[in-house]
Amino acid sequence: MKLFEILIYPFSREELVNKVSNARLKYEVRLQNPLYPRREEHLKKCSAMRFYPFSLWDYNHIIGAIVVKKEHNDIIIDQYVPAQDMDRYRWDSTKKKYLMNAQLIGNHFYIGNMKNGSQLRDELHQYINSLIERIEKQGRFVDREAFDVIDQFLDYDKLLKG
Repeated sequence: MKLFEILIYPFSREELVNKVSNARLKYEVRLQNPLYPRREEHLKKCSAMRFYPFSLWDYNHIIGAIVVKKEHNDIIIDQYVPAQDMDRYRWDSTKKKYLMNAQLIGNHFYIGNMKNGSQLRDELHQYINSLIERIEKQGRFVDREAFDVIDQFLDYDKLLKG
């Protein structure tokens, strides 16, 4: 049973906004030609069309995922990474990046001997925080917002028994 999906991006939402606004400024400067005067609103529309949907952060720039599953008496943590090595991420590329399971060794733990849900929560947080730390050292952004919100409401005692 899949419990969580934590998405990995090459950069944060704020970094994308900066990249897009810098690219838009350069693009609008290139469009300006004294021989062909254009209205400001026309330039903005052209610029918006040029950078759509690249300017959308949610789900459009995912380069990986951490998936937390429960199988019988084990918690398994999978990491999905790009199928091909990425030397550099091009935020305005039209090419799709396919993801595959990295088949991490040792990213699971046995929960059959745990006494309560808080023990399970602590162990899970330790594994996830360790993995996120490694990913962030590579310069990636891990969007753990959904995980943190759901984690507050999840009944780990029921999960342990179920």
